[in-house]
Amino acid sequence: MAKEKTKAKKIIIPVVAVLLAAALLVTGYFVWFRPEHGKINEYGGGSDTKKSVDLAPSEIHYETADYKGYKVPEVFAEILEQADKDSEAACKKYGVAMTVGDNKISETEFAMAYFDMFIYAADNEIDDPQGLTPELTAAPADQPYGKEENVTWADRLKEETEKALRKRYILFYDALENGFMLSDETFYELSGLKKEVEYSAEMKLQTADEMLSDSYCEGTTVCLYVRNLIIRGYVLDYEKALKENFASAHSDKEIKGIYDKNPSKYNYVDVRILQIYLEDEEGAKRAKKEIKDLESFYDFCVDYYKEIDPNFEDIKDSQTGYNFARYDRLETLFGKDVAEWCFAKGRKTGDVGVVPSDDFACLIYVEKPQYSPDSVNFHESLTLFNESGVSAQSDAESAEAKAAAKRQYDLLVKNKGTVEAMEEIAGLYNESGRSDESGVCEGVYVYELGYNLARWALSPDRKAGDYKVLEADNGWGVFMFDGFNEGDKDAYSLIRHSLAEDEYKEYYESLLNFNGNKVVSDKSVIKSASEKGEKSCAKFAEKRLQRVNDAQEAQSQAQ
Repeated sequence: MAKEKTKAKKIIIPVVAVLLAAALLVTGYFVWFRPEHGKINEYGGGSDTKKSVDLAPSEIHYETADYKGYKVPEVFAEILEQADKDSEAACKKYGVAMTVGDNKISETEFAMAYFDMFIYAADNEIDDPQGLTPELTAAPADQPYGKEENVTWADRLKEETEKALRKRYILFYDALENGFMLSDETFYELSGLKKEVEYSAEMKLQTADEMLSDSYCEGTTVCLYVRNLIIRGYVLDYEKALKENFASAHSDKEIKGIYDKNPSKYNYVDVRILQIYLEDEEGAKRAKKEIKDLESFYDFCVDYYKEIDPNFEDIKDSQTGYNFARYDRLETLFGKDVAEWCFAKGRKTGDVGVVPSDDFACLIYVEKPQYSPDSVNFHESLTLFNESGVSAQSDAESAEAKAAAKRQYDLLVKNKGTVEAMEEIAGLYNESGRSDESGVCEGVYVYELGYNLARWALSPDRKAGDYKVLEADNGWGVFMFDGFNEGDKDAYSLIRHSLAEDEYKEYYESLLNFNGNKVVSDKSVIKSASEKGEKSCAKFAEKRLQRVNDAQEAQSQAQ
């Protein structure tokens, strides 16, 4: 989609574009998830009031109808009403897992959501505190979660499913009460879903309910399935609108004032850091004497580690490089003294320092002192690793996506690397969800780019018209650099984003505490529902693993 957006709107990041945030911006990297084992029966309640928000009316191009006294897309009204009946029947037959306000969620619906959460978690969409993701080729219960003893992804998903369902129903009905309408884009993505499912089932000589029950669990219906996605679509759109609303309330002058008070909180540095022995004073003196540039820094590193790791030459870049590093990230990884040194006033390219830490010293070489780049414009034609749009599940998937990107690159070269040729190629092959039909991305910030693209785009010698094949988190693509947007600074976006996030959290907290949104959970039903969801995940993972193995075998035979 073309990014014709105001400064307030530009800070709201589509899910598909958050490729760098976990690696570069998340400071809770070492906060281990601990599932709650105590008795959990009720959430929220206690307040007779909740915060309100005044949203501008959505511009829509579809017909609407009544659902429970609220206005919804006409094509969804019948689906939602039938899903309510299906849910009531499932609650009677299988039990109620949760009650959110006036809405009962059956065991079946919880099991469905558990399976979906497995896919979302693999796609890095559940905001995991450690930035961890499960593999889709093994059941959640067979995958340990982080370093927690006796904790698996099944434990994580059960907790996350309960939290997600609570959030979805609270925000869905808050959106309806505030007259919020789905965006045209989300509406059109969902409007034909029921017919698509029914058609797929017909091709398999099944009803849609039978096909979905095979994929999920007994009791699944097409209307429950589609309603789940409608509610999720509403919530994603509504969260985006809320954050845009909160962000737009802050003037450019206010944002600049916040930045000017403490630029180092929002800026980046590009540094090289090598851990050396804390007591090695001679090594520190030698480093300061010998290192004059990046090449001599590398030479020192390889020589210093030659006895510990003879192959350090091969990994020197990945082991020492910290690009787009913010103060809080360096502080988390190496301590406050290292962060202070890197962000010290007057720091310049080529500066070398040895800063003691708790158990070791850090040899630091400054590639680029603190900066906040302007947003970037570029063209892209991305080939995804797989249909799910997640990281490569095998070397074969990665190789296939890279080969496709290389063919597009060769086609671009053949057509003299023109913008017109790039747009035509993107129109034919681009699978990215963040660009328009011509592959155009405008006003994209560093933390939205992805590590490889950001390093390439922000290179000092980069100029408009340059193009290259690069690997992204979810595929390989051809990228063409168009230029920067002067004055549209990454730091200002981060500040708006931070303010909007804080205000959104306060708003949601008020909804959680509202009496009308009280949540009651039945742990025994949730346990049973999670077990059903786990069976669906295991069946899916088995099929996925078989496909990966078949692809690897085919590749091996071809070679």
